[in-house]
Amino acid sequence: MKKKTSSVETDPTELLESQIGFQLRLAQLAVFAELIDRMKEIGLRPVDLSVLMLIEAEPGLRQHVIGDRLKIQRPNVVALIDALQERDLVGRKVDKMDRRANQLALTKSGGELLAQAKLIQRQHLERMQKILAGVDFDNFMKGLRQLAAMPPREAEE
Repeated sequence: MKKKTSSVETDPTELLESQIGFQLRLAQLAVFAELIDRMKEIGLRPVDLSVLMLIEAEPGLRQHVIGDRLKIQRPNVVALIDALQERDLVGRKVDKMDRRANQLALTKSGGELLAQAKLIQRQHLERMQKILAGVDFDNFMKGLRQLAAMPPREAEE
């Protein structure tokens, strides 16, 4: 529905088109819908993929580190790791230095499933790059990382 302001008609959705937060949210929804659909084939979610990739890159990683890196609250990380362990994708081992903590490692089946997931992720990335043809992808990603690392507003004051 168009709203009349002054003597000019303005479509309210046009007002959102220039909003970076709105555009980022729409892009996130579209990108995740595509990835979720692809990962369903092997029974993984994007968050599962992220966790498995972190553990593969750093065997022995602790749960709280995964939560910190992925911005996931600790109770949710525990449930996530429990589910991956129930599927025999991840194993826990008591940390010798701190017996209260667990170190995480991929199981054989976790490594095999991750290899499949990486192939799917690569296909997903290729599609995103094709859609963004004409956009400098490296600079695009650099800009997204800069936004993600944005300090709180009060830190600038």
